[in-house]
Amino acid sequence: MSRENDILKEQRLARKSFLELKKMESEENTEKPAEEVKKKKTFSDFWYYYKIPVFITFFLAAIIAVGIHQCVNREKYDMVAVLYSYHSANSETEAKITEYLESKTEDFNSDGSVKASVINCTFEVGVSSAQYGNTMGQKFNSLIAGNTKAMLFILNREVYDYVNGETEIFEEPVELGDDFYSVFNEENGESAENGLLICRRKIEGTFMENDEEAKIFFENAGKTIENIKNAR
Repeated sequence: MSRENDILKEQRLARKSFLELKKMESEENTEKPAEEVKKKKTFSDFWYYYKIPVFITFFLAAIIAVGIHQCVNREKYDMVAVLYSYHSANSETEAKITEYLESKTEDFNSDGSVKASVINCTFEVGVSSAQYGNTMGQKFNSLIAGNTKAMLFILNREVYDYVNGETEIFEEPVELGDDFYSVFNEENGESAENGLLICRRKIEGTFMENDEEAKIFFENAGKTIENIKNAR
């Protein structure tokens, strides 16, 4: 009888130990999900209240990164010229005019190379659509009105007389000579309208008169025109 009591006592102790162990395991399992739920809830609350500021921050960071990239990689030109006539100039002709201007321009910004830019506003009368011609005309007018780098204009006599007769915006033109036309190879699709003129715009009496960038490009344009005169 005593032995049976001992056995029962041992079984009760074993059962008690087993139940306590299960209870501990159960408490651990309930604490773990509670922590995970708390973490998820914390993130959910943060995202709910701050998702818009986060989006704005990323958006602004992207804009700043693009802006820095563009500033670093942006071309720095020594001279900017506008080509406007009623004879359409293709990309090959535009490239040759750019090459010619670079040969007559100096390294004004001291970056070790001479770079010129030609803004093409040409169109073919009777071939280009009226809408395209109007678009090129508006582009040409906007460059006169607000571009502080575009100081040289390559025009035909008709355009020069028409625009200058109304505004007197241009200085006395210089006719482009044989050294200019010799750079074109018609077999490669390169050609320029005969009788083109090059002139410098005036800045006196405009907002550009007090703009430092405009004054620098204005002065440099004068030197380029002098080099063209001397080459004729």
